[in-house]
Amino acid sequence: MEGFKKELLNIEERSDNELYLTIVELGKSEEKNSIDKLKYILRTGFKHEYDKKIIPYLTCLSLINKGIVGIKIIKDSIIRSPRLTWSNVLFHTLLNISEGLLPRKAIVGFEDFEKTIIIDDDIIMAAKKYLLDFFHESKNDYEKFEAVISFFYMENMYVAFNRENNKELRDGFFSLIFQTSINISSGIIEEFRDLIKEELKEEEYQIFLKEHLVFLNPLAKQIIDKRRLGDDYITDFVIHLINEEYILVEIEKPQDNIFTANNEFSSKFTHAFGQVLDFINWIELNISYAQTKLPGIKSPKGILIMGMRSTMSEIQKLKLKKYNENSHSIQISTFDDLLSNSERLLENLLA
Repeated sequence: MEGFKKELLNIEERSDNELYLTIVELGKSEEKNSIDKLKYILRTGFKHEYDKKIIPYLTCLSLINKGIVGIKIIKDSIIRSPRLTWSNVLFHTLLNISEGLLPRKAIVGFEDFEKTIIIDDDIIMAAKKYLLDFFHESKNDYEKFEAVISFFYMENMYVAFNRENNKELRDGFFSLIFQTSINISSGIIEEFRDLIKEELKEEEYQIFLKEHLVFLNPLAKQIIDKRRLGDDYITDFVIHLINEEYILVEIEKPQDNIFTANNEFSSKFTHAFGQVLDFINWIELNISYAQTKLPGIKSPKGILIMGMRSTMSEIQKLKLKKYNENSHSIQISTFDDLLSNSERLLENLLA
């Protein structure tokens, strides 16, 4: 890379077009380090005033040619670009690719290269995924938030925000960034995947799931923590759905076995399931009092999170499936069930 950096300095002293041609050749190259070189260009400030958008545009085209790894570099470079105009080009590129389009109009002299760029379904899906990731990350990252605001400002959103009759557009913009339809991203999914590989206290898994209710139910709108039911029972927590139903939640650990080696339900499972059943029975027997604590509650359902389906035999998986089919009020889910469901949900959102 040091030799390449010196080469770029020499090119910079000669002509704009020579740098543009170098970027295009890197896009066509099959050498492994061509991706690193493109990443370096995208994050490097040049002394001379080249066209402010041609360098990042051609670099993005070359990175699209590298497949999904190139799309990720575009996303990761948004806040690492040397100029604000470059960051906006990268943002615009991801948005356009997510719609199956090239990022901007053709540049004279490079039309043939543009025609070679193929945006297939995998590329489109990757662009959508990384855009969604960037929006979620911007909630807690000032630089990324600033990049989002800057981009929409440059796209004439500022004018729209200052029109009194354009409240719907303004609300829609902030909803896209801060809420999205469902609070899920590939980053959150990977965090959960890593979490359930570790043997931790139950509280660690409870904390994560309370913060990311979408894993338990995409229709959850509210969490009610550690709700005491009478003198005897305390739920891990209760979730309130948008249809006003309640679900009582009991969480064990991924390492807790639902079955014994003899394919019988384990004592740990029987105890945990019994707790959820006791919670439901207590509410139905004390409905008036329960409604003072949980307004509108009637016949709640329960969910027990425990174990890993990946550790079960086929016989055990079938037995659990039949058990769930015959249990009308309590759903038993393993931790990897939650993981698989969240992956499918994200895939459907991006489709």
